[in-house]
Amino acid sequence: MEEAQQEEFQEFEGEVVFEECEEWEVYGGKRVDNEGRIVSKYQRGQLPSDYYNLYCIDDSQRGGTSFRPWLGAVKDPSNPPAFNPAQPDECLVLQHVYGFRAFDTRQNVWYTASAQEIVYMTAALGIVLNTETNVQKFFGGGEVGTVSGHDDDVTAIAIHPDRTLVVTGQIGKNPRICVWDSRDCTLKSAFSQGVDTKSVKSISFSASGKYVYTIADNDKHTVSAFDWESGKLIASQNTGADFVIGLKGSPKDDTIFAIAGKNGIKIGQLTKEGIKISKGIFGKNPMADMYSLEWTSDGRLFTGSLKGNLYVWTGNTCTKTIPCHNGSLSAMSYRGGRLVTGGKDGYVHIFDKDLRIKKKINVGSMPRAIDQDSEGDIVVGLKNGTILEIKDESKLKLHMKGHSEGEAWGLAICPKTGYVITSCDDNRILVWDPTKKTCVNIGTVNETAGPKPKGGASTTSTFPPNQCARALDVNAVNGHVCIGINNGEFSIRASSTDLNKVIAQRKDAKEWIEVVKYSPDGEKLAVGSHDNAVYIYTVGDGYKPFKKLNKHTSFITALDWSEDSNFLHTQCGAYDLLYWDVNSGTQITDADALKDEEWAEWTLKLGWPVQGIQPIGVDGTHINGVCRSNNKKLLATGDDWRLVNLFRNPCLAKGKPKSYIAHAEHVTRAVFSKKDDLLFTIGGADRTLMQWKVMFS
Repeated sequence: MEEAQQEEFQEFEGEVVFEECEEWEVYGGKRVDNEGRIVSKYQRGQLPSDYYNLYCIDDSQRGGTSFRPWLGAVKDPSNPPAFNPAQPDECLVLQHVYGFRAFDTRQNVWYTASAQEIVYMTAALGIVLNTETNVQKFFGGGEVGTVSGHDDDVTAIAIHPDRTLVVTGQIGKNPRICVWDSRDCTLKSAFSQGVDTKSVKSISFSASGKYVYTIADNDKHTVSAFDWESGKLIASQNTGADFVIGLKGSPKDDTIFAIAGKNGIKIGQLTKEGIKISKGIFGKNPMADMYSLEWTSDGRLFTGSLKGNLYVWTGNTCTKTIPCHNGSLSAMSYRGGRLVTGGKDGYVHIFDKDLRIKKKINVGSMPRAIDQDSEGDIVVGLKNGTILEIKDESKLKLHMKGHSEGEAWGLAICPKTGYVITSCDDNRILVWDPTKKTCVNIGTVNETAGPKPKGGASTTSTFPPNQCARALDVNAVNGHVCIGINNGEFSIRASSTDLNKVIAQRKDAKEWIEVVKYSPDGEKLAVGSHDNAVYIYTVGDGYKPFKKLNKHTSFITALDWSEDSNFLHTQCGAYDLLYWDVNSGTQITDADALKDEEWAEWTLKLGWPVQGIQPIGVDGTHINGVCRSNNKKLLATGDDWRLVNLFRNPCLAKGKPKSYIAHAEHVTRAVFSKKDDLLFTIGGADRTLMQWKVMFS
């Protein structure tokens, strides 16, 4: 990379990263429920074992109209399109995934034995990326019933000593662990960590690759040793209440591993009697909480402290302390006699053989993972969802951007460029080129942090509401991008290629914005708020208020314009379906009046053509995003069971979908490309955008 390109990359990476939470947060609050799942008010519990059959039902199985109070507002069209209950002829094939789970995981990016390949994870997937061609391979994902990988958040990943095999572990009541081949993503072995262990916090192969060691994210931080080929549990041992960051097997002895976390380190040894744990001895060195760990080839142990110091251990005794980073020393790698570290200060340090820092590289955010290849290149995974590579100890190459905090809901396509735009609770708007499969632009929701009032949108983000955005739309006429923000504001940006140029900004809503939608003629904007109202604005008049539609009794969750831009239909949290004459601002109460209306889009989960999209035994909250294809042949939905579902349009009683799993959390939005050859979906708490190819079976 030339010097000018290097400067451009650093500028691209230079968005403000707020690390407002102290590192103690990592040792503190639990973000999972009793079954080990990330807490969210949209979470509906574990996936039922027969979930694939739950969609193929008739009206008699739905539990009556109490689940569907909106039926009174629905009338059959005068000439309804033909309904075919069979699965659609089309199918979905996962093509590319934009995201990297770094917000709560560590040491999760590795080089494989193949040239120019790295492996990492996001959502329920293991991903192998060719860094030269930008082509991905996936472990997991696909149509329900055919997937042999993970079905929930992958939380830990490690590479075999031969750099071909990979081991991954997930969240769950009895977390699944998979060993798979990075060359063809085939499953070699699968077993479970243990009931009530919540999630695989960290994972490692032993020195020869014979064993797999894991540590659980339960209260006792149970460490386990497995013979991975047979899946047999060899031994397990509770390590105590002290929070742990990770563990790693010794490169010299199959039976030795180290654990780093609060109050220092622990050395584990697998014996015939079980696992023996001994605490680290600091001696004259200051006692510290440890934030990272790595073994040297000669069997020494390095750990990084919460205050940024490097600790050197022989056996379980600390022999040396070296000042290193400002803030926690959060990641490290040792290979070929070279130590590389990363810290909260946003720097990567490269050491010489005498453990002196010889080079400092600004990477813009806290490294959570570092690995080195045999040629001396360094791959770094950052807390802000970025994966980059340091080549020749100086040149930076970007491989992945992703959202990094809270939940990702915003999803829109620019009709002019075909770019996909996403937003999240992380103060960023990301723009993706689905042809080149890269992030091409970054926008900021708000440069200035506002207050953090109680209430509002449920989120795990550290950002205040004025820096979190969950609604997006693009004006097909002038290219304006509308951002619906969690403090009730909306912000208008010039275009998908000029996201930080603010055209207008207003705050009329009293609560957070879940949906924004431009009229097809580009002249009006509808904004749906959690204050139960829809606000209409005139675009050509500087986004001045035009009408307020306030007959709903609950928060607005979706709305669509008619093709002629004169009417709206809207839905709310009380499952009311209402119709509106936008020009007069009045509600249309005659259910027959708009039964033949042509709607420019269909994103409501209520209405005549979507009566069959709800599965059995759930209330209306189960379905999140809905999208109709532009040719009006297909419906796509995302649900709380992590599924992406593809139906024929219309979908009435007994309509059967094809269902796909790859996301690890509730799928919040779906949208088809202009030509309907691609479907894009985004996962709420997995913060991952997925690009699916729409193909005929």
